[in-house]
Amino acid sequence: MAKARNLAMLIGNGLSIAFSDQLFLGNISQEMTVRFTEKYTGSGAVAEAMQSVANHAPTGDPVSDFEVLIGAFGGQSDILEDLAVFADLTKNSDPKIANAIQQVRDFVSEVQRQGIGHTLEIIAERTYSDLTRREPLNQFFTTVIGEFTENVTVANLNYDTLVLSVLSQLYSDILSDMANGRYDGGSVTVAGQKYSTWRLRASEDEFMSQAVRRLRLLHLHGSLTFWRFGLDQYRKLPVDAVRYSPIWEKLRDDDTFSGRPLVVLANQHDKAQHVLRYPYNLAYDVTESDLKNSSHWLIVGYSFRDACVNELLTRSWEARKDPTQILVVTYGDQLQESDIEDAFGWEHGTGSALGLSIDRGGAFDLDSSDEWSAFTDH
Repeated sequence: MAKARNLAMLIGNGLSIAFSDQLFLGNISQEMTVRFTEKYTGSGAVAEAMQSVANHAPTGDPVSDFEVLIGAFGGQSDILEDLAVFADLTKNSDPKIANAIQQVRDFVSEVQRQGIGHTLEIIAERTYSDLTRREPLNQFFTTVIGEFTENVTVANLNYDTLVLSVLSQLYSDILSDMANGRYDGGSVTVAGQKYSTWRLRASEDEFMSQAVRRLRLLHLHGSLTFWRFGLDQYRKLPVDAVRYSPIWEKLRDDDTFSGRPLVVLANQHDKAQHVLRYPYNLAYDVTESDLKNSSHWLIVGYSFRDACVNELLTRSWEARKDPTQILVVTYGDQLQESDIEDAFGWEHGTGSALGLSIDRGGAFDLDSSDEWSAFTDH
Protein backbone atom coordinates (compact mmCIF):
# COMPACT_ATOMS: atom_id res chain seq x y z
CA MET A 1 0.00 0.00 0.00
CA ALA A 2 1.43 3.40 -1.02
CA LYS A 3 2.22 5.84 1.73
CA ALA A 4 0.12 8.99 1.99
CA ARG A 5 1.68 11.89 0.13
CA ASN A 6 0.60 14.80 2.30
CA LEU A 7 2.07 18.29 2.16
CA ALA A 8 2.60 20.79 4.97
CA MET A 9 3.49 24.33 3.91
CA LEU A 10 4.92 27.14 6.02
CA ILE A 11 4.49 30.61 4.48
CA GLY A 12 6.67 33.50 5.68
CA ASN A 13 6.92 37.20 4.91
CA GLY A 14 9.00 36.52 1.80
CA LEU A 15 5.90 35.45 -0.14
CA SER A 16 4.14 38.72 0.70
CA ILE A 17 7.27 40.67 -0.29
CA ALA A 18 7.36 38.80 -3.61
CA PHE A 19 3.85 40.17 -4.18
CA SER A 20 4.89 43.73 -3.23
CA ASP A 21 8.13 45.18 -1.90
CA GLN A 22 5.98 47.66 0.01
CA LEU A 23 5.47 44.82 2.49
CA PHE A 24 9.08 44.83 3.66
CA LEU A 25 9.09 45.25 7.42
CA GLY A 26 11.21 48.40 7.12
CA ASN A 27 8.81 50.04 4.66
CA ILE A 28 5.81 49.32 6.87
CA SER A 29 7.67 50.52 9.97
CA GLN A 30 8.63 53.79 8.29
CA GLU A 31 5.07 54.50 7.14
CA MET A 32 3.61 53.55 10.53
CA THR A 33 5.98 55.95 12.29
CA VAL A 34 5.01 58.78 9.91
CA ARG A 35 1.29 58.22 10.44
CA PHE A 36 1.61 57.80 14.20
CA THR A 37 3.66 60.94 14.77
CA GLU A 38 2.25 63.35 12.16
CA LYS A 39 -0.39 64.75 14.53
CA TYR A 40 2.24 65.81 17.05
CA THR A 41 4.37 68.95 17.02
CA GLY A 42 7.98 67.86 16.66
CA SER A 43 7.08 64.50 15.13
CA GLY A 44 10.74 63.58 14.67
CA ALA A 45 11.35 63.82 18.40
CA VAL A 46 8.24 61.72 19.07
CA ALA A 47 9.52 59.01 16.73
CA GLU A 48 12.92 59.01 18.40
CA ALA A 49 11.28 58.77 21.83
CA MET A 50 9.20 55.77 20.71
CA GLN A 51 12.28 54.07 19.35
CA SER A 52 14.18 54.76 22.57
CA VAL A 53 11.48 52.94 24.54
CA ALA A 54 11.65 50.01 22.11
CA ASN A 55 15.45 49.89 22.32
CA HIS A 56 15.10 48.48 25.82
CA ALA A 57 13.87 45.23 24.25
CA PRO A 58 16.63 42.59 24.20
CA THR A 59 16.42 41.90 20.45
CA GLY A 60 15.57 43.62 17.19
CA ASP A 61 15.76 47.04 15.57
CA PRO A 62 12.76 49.32 16.26
CA VAL A 63 13.60 51.52 13.27
CA SER A 64 13.26 48.74 10.70
CA ASP A 65 10.93 46.26 12.42
CA PHE A 66 7.43 47.34 13.48
CA GLU A 67 7.04 44.22 15.63
CA VAL A 68 9.93 45.42 17.79
CA LEU A 69 8.68 49.01 17.87
CA ILE A 70 5.03 48.32 18.74
CA GLY A 71 5.71 45.10 20.60
CA ALA A 72 7.83 47.00 23.13
CA PHE A 73 4.73 48.80 24.40
CA GLY A 74 2.92 45.49 24.79
CA GLY A 75 5.86 44.29 26.86
CA GLN A 76 5.70 47.43 29.00
CA SER A 77 2.00 46.80 29.61
CA ASP A 78 2.74 43.28 30.83
CA ILE A 79 5.44 44.62 33.18
CA LEU A 80 3.06 47.22 34.59
CA GLU A 81 0.43 44.57 35.21
CA ASP A 82 2.92 42.60 37.29
CA LEU A 83 4.06 45.81 39.00
CA ALA A 84 0.48 46.55 40.02
CA VAL A 85 0.25 43.16 41.75
CA PHE A 86 3.59 43.73 43.48
CA ALA A 87 2.53 47.20 44.67
CA ASP A 88 -0.77 45.85 45.95
CA LEU A 89 1.08 43.26 48.04
CA THR A 90 3.80 45.52 49.40
CA LYS A 91 2.03 48.88 49.79
CA ASN A 92 -1.15 47.68 51.47
CA SER A 93 -3.27 48.42 48.42
CA ASP A 94 -2.35 52.12 48.48
CA PRO A 95 -4.89 53.73 46.10
CA LYS A 96 -2.49 56.51 45.04
CA ILE A 97 0.11 54.03 43.82
CA ALA A 98 -2.51 51.81 42.21
CA ASN A 99 -4.00 54.81 40.39
CA ALA A 100 -0.59 56.03 39.22
CA ILE A 101 0.29 52.62 37.79
CA GLN A 102 -3.12 52.35 36.14
CA GLN A 103 -2.68 55.75 34.47
CA VAL A 104 0.63 54.65 32.99
CA ARG A 105 -0.88 51.34 31.89
CA ASP A 106 -3.70 53.20 30.15
CA PHE A 107 -1.19 55.43 28.35
CA VAL A 108 0.95 52.50 27.24
CA SER A 109 -2.14 50.60 26.05
CA GLU A 110 -3.25 53.64 24.06
CA VAL A 111 0.13 53.90 22.33
CA GLN A 112 0.06 50.19 21.54
CA ARG A 113 -3.50 50.38 20.20
CA GLN A 114 -2.62 53.36 18.01
CA GLY A 115 0.49 51.64 16.67
CA ILE A 116 -1.30 48.37 15.93
CA GLY A 117 -4.16 50.22 14.25
CA HIS A 118 -1.83 52.11 11.91
CA THR A 119 0.35 49.08 11.18
CA LEU A 120 -2.48 46.72 10.29
CA GLU A 121 -4.25 49.37 8.23
CA ILE A 122 -1.07 49.86 6.19
CA ILE A 123 -0.77 46.11 5.63
CA ALA A 124 -4.44 45.94 4.59
CA GLU A 125 -3.94 48.77 2.09
CA ARG A 126 -0.78 47.30 0.62
CA THR A 127 -2.18 43.82 0.10
CA TYR A 128 -5.10 44.87 -2.04
CA SER A 129 -5.06 42.56 -5.05
CA ASP A 130 -7.21 42.33 -8.14
CA LEU A 131 -7.13 39.29 -10.41
CA THR A 132 -4.22 40.61 -12.46
CA ARG A 133 -1.98 41.43 -9.50
CA ARG A 134 -2.84 38.13 -7.87
CA GLU A 135 -1.98 35.97 -10.88
CA PRO A 136 1.58 35.01 -9.76
CA LEU A 137 0.18 33.89 -6.40
CA ASN A 138 -2.60 32.01 -8.15
CA GLN A 139 -0.06 30.20 -10.31
CA PHE A 140 2.12 29.35 -7.31
CA PHE A 141 -0.71 27.71 -5.40
CA THR A 142 -2.09 26.03 -8.52
CA THR A 143 1.32 24.42 -9.06
CA VAL A 144 1.62 23.22 -5.46
CA ILE A 145 -1.92 22.03 -4.81
CA GLY A 146 -2.18 20.49 -8.26
CA GLU A 147 0.91 18.39 -7.54
CA PHE A 148 -0.15 17.25 -4.06
CA THR A 149 -3.59 15.73 -4.45
CA GLU A 150 -3.98 14.44 -0.89
CA ASN A 151 -3.94 16.51 2.29
CA VAL A 152 -2.39 19.99 2.12
CA THR A 153 -1.93 22.25 5.14
CA VAL A 154 -0.92 25.89 4.70
CA ALA A 155 0.46 27.43 7.90
CA ASN A 156 0.69 31.18 7.29
CA LEU A 157 2.89 33.48 9.40
CA ASN A 158 1.58 36.65 7.75
CA TYR A 159 -1.27 38.82 9.02
CA ASP A 160 -2.30 39.89 5.53
CA THR A 161 -5.16 38.42 3.52
CA LEU A 162 -3.26 37.48 0.35
CA VAL A 163 -3.15 33.73 0.92
CA LEU A 164 -6.73 33.69 2.25
CA SER A 165 -8.00 35.56 -0.81
CA VAL A 166 -6.21 33.31 -3.31
CA LEU A 167 -7.22 30.04 -1.68
CA SER A 168 -10.83 31.20 -1.21
CA GLN A 169 -11.01 32.17 -4.88
CA LEU A 170 -9.45 28.99 -6.28
CA TYR A 171 -10.31 26.26 -3.79
CA SER A 172 -13.43 27.21 -1.84
CA ASP A 173 -14.88 23.72 -2.29
CA ILE A 174 -11.94 21.96 -0.57
CA LEU A 175 -10.80 24.71 1.84
CA SER A 176 -11.32 25.01 5.56
CA ASP A 177 -9.68 27.45 7.96
CA MET A 178 -9.80 28.50 11.61
CA ALA A 179 -13.36 29.82 11.38
CA ASN A 180 -16.22 27.48 12.18
CA GLY A 181 -18.83 28.08 9.50
CA ARG A 182 -21.35 25.81 11.20
CA TYR A 183 -22.11 28.42 13.84
CA ASP A 184 -23.47 31.92 13.32
CA GLY A 185 -21.01 34.39 14.82
CA GLY A 186 -23.49 37.23 14.71
CA SER A 187 -22.65 40.56 13.12
CA VAL A 188 -20.56 43.61 13.92
CA THR A 189 -21.40 47.15 12.86
CA VAL A 190 -18.61 49.60 12.01
CA ALA A 191 -19.47 53.16 10.96
CA GLY A 192 -23.01 52.09 10.11
CA GLN A 193 -21.91 49.11 8.00
CA LYS A 194 -22.97 45.68 9.25
CA TYR A 195 -20.70 42.69 8.65
CA SER A 196 -21.39 39.02 9.27
CA THR A 197 -18.85 37.15 11.37
CA TRP A 198 -17.84 33.56 11.98
CA ARG A 199 -16.77 32.01 15.26
CA LEU A 200 -13.16 30.88 15.47
CA ARG A 201 -12.77 27.19 16.21
CA ALA A 202 -12.33 26.56 19.92
CA SER A 203 -10.40 23.27 19.81
CA GLU A 204 -8.75 20.75 17.49
CA ASP A 205 -11.95 18.69 17.62
CA GLU A 206 -13.83 21.46 15.79
CA PHE A 207 -11.58 21.34 12.72
CA MET A 208 -13.02 19.65 9.68
CA SER A 209 -11.42 16.35 8.73
CA GLN A 210 -9.14 16.65 5.73
CA ALA A 211 -10.95 13.63 4.34
CA VAL A 212 -13.84 16.08 3.83
CA ARG A 213 -11.88 19.22 2.94
CA ARG A 214 -8.32 18.37 2.13
CA LEU A 215 -6.92 21.94 2.09
CA ARG A 216 -6.45 23.53 5.52
CA LEU A 217 -5.38 27.14 6.17
CA LEU A 218 -3.95 28.10 9.57
CA HIS A 219 -2.77 31.51 10.77
CA LEU A 220 -0.05 30.94 13.34
CA HIS A 221 0.27 34.60 14.35
CA GLY A 222 -3.25 35.77 13.65
CA SER A 223 -4.86 37.60 10.76
CA LEU A 224 -6.25 41.00 9.85
CA THR A 225 -9.60 39.22 9.82
CA PHE A 226 -9.34 37.71 13.33
CA TRP A 227 -10.85 39.84 16.11
CA ARG A 228 -11.95 39.54 19.71
CA PHE A 229 -15.03 41.46 20.81
CA GLY A 230 -15.50 41.90 24.51
CA LEU A 231 -13.80 39.33 26.69
CA ASP A 232 -14.50 36.09 24.86
CA GLN A 233 -16.10 36.54 21.44
CA TYR A 234 -13.43 35.37 19.01
CA ARG A 235 -14.53 36.04 15.45
CA LYS A 236 -13.41 36.07 11.84
CA LEU A 237 -14.51 39.07 9.79
CA PRO A 238 -14.89 39.15 6.01
CA VAL A 239 -11.97 40.68 4.12
CA ASP A 240 -14.08 43.67 3.10
CA ALA A 241 -14.49 44.61 6.77
CA VAL A 242 -10.76 45.28 7.17
CA ARG A 243 -9.77 46.62 3.75
CA TYR A 244 -10.10 50.40 3.30
CA SER A 245 -12.39 50.27 6.30
CA PRO A 246 -13.13 52.69 9.17
CA ILE A 247 -12.55 49.81 11.58
CA TRP A 248 -8.89 50.84 11.99
CA GLU A 249 -9.74 54.43 12.82
CA LYS A 250 -12.37 53.18 15.27
CA LEU A 251 -9.79 50.93 16.91
CA ARG A 252 -7.34 53.82 17.29
CA ASP A 253 -9.69 56.59 18.37
CA ASP A 254 -12.78 55.11 20.01
CA ASP A 255 -12.07 54.03 23.59
CA THR A 256 -15.53 52.42 23.83
CA PHE A 257 -14.95 50.10 20.86
CA SER A 258 -14.58 46.56 22.26
CA GLY A 259 -12.99 45.03 19.16
CA ARG A 260 -9.31 44.07 19.20
CA PRO A 261 -7.40 42.48 16.29
CA LEU A 262 -5.92 39.08 17.07
CA VAL A 263 -2.31 39.25 15.92
CA VAL A 264 1.02 38.40 17.52
CA LEU A 265 2.66 41.77 17.14
CA ALA A 266 5.54 41.39 19.58
CA ASN A 267 9.30 41.29 19.73
CA GLN A 268 11.05 37.93 19.85
CA HIS A 269 11.38 38.05 23.63
CA ASP A 270 7.63 38.45 24.25
CA LYS A 271 6.40 36.37 21.31
CA ALA A 272 7.13 33.13 23.17
CA GLN A 273 4.42 34.02 25.69
CA HIS A 274 1.95 35.35 23.13
CA VAL A 275 1.86 32.14 21.09
CA LEU A 276 0.81 30.21 24.19
CA ARG A 277 -2.49 32.12 24.16
CA TYR A 278 -5.64 31.31 22.20
CA PRO A 279 -6.10 31.26 19.22
CA TYR A 280 -2.39 31.10 18.36
CA ASN A 281 -1.72 28.05 20.54
CA LEU A 282 -4.47 26.20 18.69
CA ALA A 283 -2.95 27.09 15.31
CA TYR A 284 0.45 25.90 16.53
CA ASP A 285 -0.98 22.61 17.84
CA VAL A 286 -2.85 21.79 14.63
CA THR A 287 0.16 22.77 12.51
CA GLU A 288 2.41 20.53 14.59
CA SER A 289 0.05 17.59 14.14
CA ASP A 290 -0.12 18.14 10.38
CA LEU A 291 3.67 18.52 10.08
CA LYS A 292 4.11 15.19 11.84
CA ASN A 293 1.71 13.54 9.39
CA SER A 294 3.08 15.05 6.19
CA SER A 295 5.62 13.34 3.97
CA HIS A 296 6.68 16.65 2.37
CA TRP A 297 7.36 20.06 3.91
CA LEU A 298 7.45 23.16 1.72
CA ILE A 299 8.81 26.25 3.52
CA VAL A 300 8.43 29.47 1.52
CA GLY A 301 9.78 32.92 2.28
CA TYR A 302 10.74 32.19 5.88
CA SER A 303 13.94 33.58 7.40
CA PHE A 304 14.41 30.93 10.14
CA ARG A 305 14.87 33.74 12.66
CA ASP A 306 11.70 33.20 14.68
CA ALA A 307 12.51 31.08 17.74
CA CYS A 308 8.90 29.96 18.30
CA VAL A 309 8.52 28.76 14.73
CA ASN A 310 11.93 27.07 14.75
CA GLU A 311 10.97 25.18 17.89
CA LEU A 312 7.72 24.09 16.22
CA LEU A 313 9.60 22.78 13.19
CA THR A 314 12.20 21.02 15.34
CA ARG A 315 9.61 19.32 17.57
CA SER A 316 7.66 18.13 14.57
CA TRP A 317 10.73 16.85 12.74
CA GLU A 318 12.08 15.00 15.79
CA ALA A 319 8.69 13.37 16.44
CA ARG A 320 8.38 11.87 12.96
CA LYS A 321 8.91 8.15 12.58
CA ASP A 322 9.86 8.42 8.91
CA PRO A 323 12.10 11.05 7.26
CA THR A 324 10.39 13.91 5.45
CA GLN A 325 11.41 15.77 2.34
CA ILE A 326 11.97 19.48 3.08
CA LEU A 327 12.13 22.09 0.33
CA VAL A 328 12.97 25.64 1.40
CA VAL A 329 12.07 28.25 -1.20
CA THR A 330 13.86 31.58 -0.87
CA TYR A 331 15.14 34.30 -3.17
CA GLY A 332 18.86 34.91 -3.53
CA ASP A 333 21.65 33.76 -1.26
CA GLN A 334 21.00 35.67 1.98
CA LEU A 335 19.57 32.58 3.70
CA GLN A 336 22.38 30.09 4.21
CA GLU A 337 22.03 26.33 4.57
CA SER A 338 23.76 26.64 7.94
CA ASP A 339 20.97 28.99 9.13
CA ILE A 340 18.43 26.26 8.44
CA GLU A 341 20.57 23.58 10.05
CA ASP A 342 20.98 25.76 13.14
CA ALA A 343 17.21 26.24 13.35
CA PHE A 344 16.67 22.47 13.34
CA GLY A 345 19.61 21.78 15.64
CA TRP A 346 21.47 19.81 12.96
CA GLU A 347 25.21 19.68 12.50
CA HIS A 348 26.49 21.87 9.68
CA GLY A 349 26.77 20.03 6.41
CA THR A 350 24.15 17.39 7.24
CA GLY A 351 21.07 19.09 5.74
CA SER A 352 21.11 17.35 2.39
CA ALA A 353 21.47 13.92 3.98
CA LEU A 354 18.47 14.70 6.20
CA GLY A 355 16.19 15.51 3.27
CA LEU A 356 16.77 19.27 2.92
CA SER A 357 16.97 21.06 -0.42
CA ILE A 358 16.94 24.79 -1.16
CA ASP A 359 15.40 26.56 -4.16
CA ARG A 360 16.84 30.08 -4.50
CA GLY A 361 14.75 31.19 -7.48
CA GLY A 362 11.75 32.44 -5.50
CA ALA A 363 8.17 31.21 -5.21
CA PHE A 364 6.93 32.57 -8.52
CA ASP A 365 9.42 30.49 -10.56
CA LEU A 366 8.87 27.33 -8.53
CA ASP A 367 7.33 25.21 -11.29
CA SER A 368 10.44 25.54 -13.49
CA SER A 369 13.05 24.73 -10.84
CA ASP A 370 15.10 21.55 -10.63
CA GLU A 371 14.68 21.50 -6.85
CA TRP A 372 10.89 21.42 -7.18
CA SER A 373 11.10 18.57 -9.68
CA ALA A 374 13.32 16.55 -7.35
CA PHE A 375 11.10 17.35 -4.37
CA THR A 376 7.95 16.16 -6.11
CA ASP A 377 9.61 13.02 -7.48
CA HIS A 378 9.92 11.56 -3.99
